[in-house]
Amino acid sequence: MSGSLLLDTCFLVGLHKADPATLQYSSEKQLSLSQCDYILINRLELLSF
Repeated sequence: MSGSLLLDTCFLVGLHKADPATLQYSSEKQLSLSQCDYILINRLELLSF
C-alpha cells in the first residue's frame, strides 16, 4: 500500500453515491486519492454493489 489511509467499503460507496456526509468529511480532511488505498475485498464488494 502506498497511501496513508485505508478506506473501507462503506466510505467508498458513500463517495460513489455522492453522499453529503461522506463528501463533507473528505473535503474537511482534504483527502486526495494519492493518499488513500483500499484492499481487494473492497473492490470485490464494490463490483457486486
